[in-house]
Amino acid sequence: AFTDDQDAGLNRIQNTLTISSTGSWNTTAVTTVGNMRIESDIVRNGGAVNAGAVTAVCNDAYRTYGGTTGSVYTIDQIEVSGSGGSGLVLGQTGSDLTFYVQTATGTSPLKELQVATNATLHYQGATQPMPTAIFAPLTGSTVIYDGTVDQEIRGVGAPSTGYDALSFGGTGIKTLINDVQASSAVRVGSSVTLRVPATYTLSMENDLIIDGTLDAAAGQRTFTGGAALQTIATPSDLTLGLLTVSKTA
Repeated sequence: AFTDDQDAGLNRIQNTLTISSTGSWNTTAVTTVGNMRIESDIVRNGGAVNAGAVTAVCNDAYRTYGGTTGSVYTIDQIEVSGSGGSGLVLGQTGSDLTFYVQTATGTSPLKELQVATNATLHYQGATQPMPTAIFAPLTGSTVIYDGTVDQEIRGVGAPSTGYDALSFGGTGIKTLINDVQASSAVRVGSSVTLRVPATYTLSMENDLIIDGTLDAAAGQRTFTGGAALQTIATPSDLTLGLLTVSKTA
């Protein structure tokens, strides 16, 4: 087990960090960004990972936080830093991993945070992930905005074309701050209001499932994709402003 119960001082991890099934990593007391610098991959093989502030140093190379299926990471703050156009990958192909993150930032517009295929990111902070950098959920990933606060919902860009599975949980108002596209089902939880302002578009290639509230009287909703049937499921009346159906059949 490794525990750092003080915020002061600098921790620097330069080689691959492996946490075994009987091990644990607890650095929740480190709350100052830059005091926990991880310059390598993390492999979580069943042990607990609970971290405060983590700086992922990615110098011209992508770093991966991976491990065995079922592994869970809880990280309060992620800062993606380093030189060049590289970044941090949450998860790894072939493993179902879950990440709980409060805030994520990048130190330059070139830094990137990816959510890998089969990985699930629970993003719980009020501000959008990677506000001045790249946020890229990959095909087969799931992003859930489920903080207990009002949250900003951003769109995503290259190398992604949009979210895959996208859900809204927790509590509060989740507000689009630019156009958002999702290729799998979009779900709105029972204690959530999803707000689509007039200037933005929520584009969906699959179903829209509403257990909470969709505040979209002014904004635009677009159903795209192929010939497959798409469904809007809601337990109550739904008011839509501009609704566009743009399909191949």
